[in-house]
Amino acid sequence: MTVSDNLKQYSWHTGAPLRPLNPDETLPVLFRDIGPVAMSTFLEKGLKRLAGPVTPITYMRTAAYQEPYTDYEHIGRLVFLQPLQLQPWYSGVSDIYVALASRLPDVETIAFVPGTLPLHDAEQLTRDIINHHQWREVLGGRAYDDILTDTLERLNTLNQTLQDSEKQGLPLRRALQSSQREIRLRARDTMQQLGLTESDLCTAWHHIAPERRAVICEAFQESKINLGLHRKGFKHD
Repeated sequence: MTVSDNLKQYSWHTGAPLRPLNPDETLPVLFRDIGPVAMSTFLEKGLKRLAGPVTPITYMRTAAYQEPYTDYEHIGRLVFLQPLQLQPWYSGVSDIYVALASRLPDVETIAFVPGTLPLHDAEQLTRDIINHHQWREVLGGRAYDDILTDTLERLNTLNQTLQDSEKQGLPLRRALQSSQREIRLRARDTMQQLGLTESDLCTAWHHIAPERRAVICEAFQESKINLGLHRKGFKHD
């Protein structure tokens, strides 16, 4: 490995000591959840970066990792068919590996795992598969293409509802961050009255059950009235 692949300095990011792979260590197939917006970009035109713009490392997981959330929209995951190209390090957390965020493997070795395919099954299917063309054939060729089309359509719908919810919830979020104590307290009281929690404001949209999302959006509309933000010309800060 080169000096640039020394990831020890990023232990603060993972909260555990990082280490390079041992020479005789077997690296399992690695997966990554990139979220609905990045996934739609990946399916449409590919990605030039696997992590966020300010994140120094890319997190990846094995099929054995238990996610602490539910993906209600089945947006799918990325699978790295030749993960060694990322020169990953063990994160110090079970079943989690990391790599420099600037590293991107050969695009031929990145494939899409449908959201309805359990990762344990996907791991088994990746045996002897080295590129996404072979992966497509394993998953049925044209049937796989249909899954991609359906997923992209669902993602576009989800991302639009996400954008709408962000717009609806912005006044309440701004009120909570206001420099005026009175406005902050009024916002918290409003949240309590409407049954909103900080989790409702911070959790990824596709990790919230659809029924709860509907409640949240309705509460966002009511919060504008409670906070007086519906009045034309009102400035909250």
